Amino acid sequence: MTRLSLAHLGALPEQVAQPAYDPTAHGVGIVHLGLGAFHKAHQAAYTDSALAASGGDWRILGVSLRSPDPATQLTPQDGLFTLIERSAEGSAARVIGALAGAAHLGTDRAKVLAALTAPQTRIVSVTVTEKGYGIDRATGGVDLSHPAIAHDLAQPDQPIGVAGLLVWALRQRRAAGTPPFTVLCCDNLPENGAMLHGLLMDFTRRAAPDLLDHIRAEVACPSTMVDRITPASTPATLEAAQELLGLQDAAAIETERFTQWVIEDRFPNGRPDWGAAGAQFVDDVRPFEEMKLRMLNGAHSMLAYAGFLAGHKHVSDVMADPGLARLVRRHLRASAATLPPLPGWIWTPTRRLWSRASKTRTCTTRPIRSPWMAPKNCRNASLPPPAPRWNRGNRWTPLPLPWPPGCATCWAVMQQASPMICAIRARTRCTPPAGTGPRRCAMLCTRCRGCFRALCWPRQSGDGRSAIGCN
Repeated sequence: MTRLSLAHLGALPEQVAQPAYDPTAHGVGIVHLGLGAFHKAHQAAYTDSALAASGGDWRILGVSLRSPDPATQLTPQDGLFTLIERSAEGSAARVIGALAGAAHLGTDRAKVLAALTAPQTRIVSVTVTEKGYGIDRATGGVDLSHPAIAHDLAQPDQPIGVAGLLVWALRQRRAAGTPPFTVLCCDNLPENGAMLHGLLMDFTRRAAPDLLDHIRAEVACPSTMVDRITPASTPATLEAAQELLGLQDAAAIETERFTQWVIEDRFPNGRPDWGAAGAQFVDDVRPFEEMKLRMLNGAHSMLAYAGFLAGHKHVSDVMADPGLARLVRRHLRASAATLPPLPGWIWTPTRRLWSRASKTRTCTTRPIRSPWMAPKNCRNASLPPPAPRWNRGNRWTPLPLPWPPGCATCWAVMQQASPMICAIRARTRCTPPAGTGPRRCAMLCTRCRGCFRALCWPRQSGDGRSAIGCN
């Protein structure tokens, strides 16, 4: 079958949206490190809409640091790919033209390095997941045991990792008198811009100390808040795209309709008109991260753990349960009461939006997340809300927070005897005593700080079994 490409855009069916601009008329202004499904569904889609709205030389060269597959899939298609958006109301497909090309660092090194040093490149965006950066979260500096960090410190002129590539390119640009690019972290990590800037500073201190002041003063790393669930493509995804397009698309992806992007507006050399695509520019992204953490992430954790206890296997099954759907609405309402006002945000429509988003996310049969992650996720998403609620003078009311079902989920999971669960039990040293059911376990956790700490911080608080036995 004929492959999707620029030459065949005119043959697309009317129901498939295509770029509302001529992709060949726009140059590359962004290099993206970590070319995967999330970048294609999120930043590339926003950039596609920005180009349609305001134009500019802001197309993207996508770079895969490890696998050659993205370049193999996208190069014969001139960078085009199909984005299928799923929702409870149905599906919609559009062809994204924001990618000017795709490269693999291992086989296209000269092309990648040339793009990083090109004066036309004004933004380098990154999505490599937390493990890909080589950061020591305890110190905020480099993790010397990370393979890419160790390689790039030993061979700084042949970088293979994020920090090594960025510092090498910034050094070359300064030597050539080219302004530095803005570094835009788009991974779902708190204060991701500050995190990446700290990583660059520590790497530079070790590999190129003469560049330290330049990076400290001249290189902008705005933080972002990103959100869009994007599962890995399957053969069914590619078949759906082929049916919709009448063309073969080896790079098609599917995602939810819901999407969000909040960006600190610090771009010395300009940026695409992402605001026209729905992105929000702010001075400080941290309040928005807190909002997402408490409202959306907390709701997802609650649905996952309560759904697990109810016997559901997929998120779609959970949101189809009327009782659990009411539970998430209560959580959103209660969590909103703990948050300070944000410019341009009204909590009532926000709660409605994210309640709809939770339903929208039923579009794929996404499995419920690994329940053994319950303590970590509950700690991150749920612990802060009660204190600010009381500090704001609100009357005490029960908060439907995720951690009681999360703790009960821990109990349910720990009863299993699979090799994985045995390994988790050994690692956390947390085995509920015989006769302690999920309801009792959750109640103990709500009443006893030692119990809760034992479940959520077993390494700091000792043996979880003794803690659960108290009260």
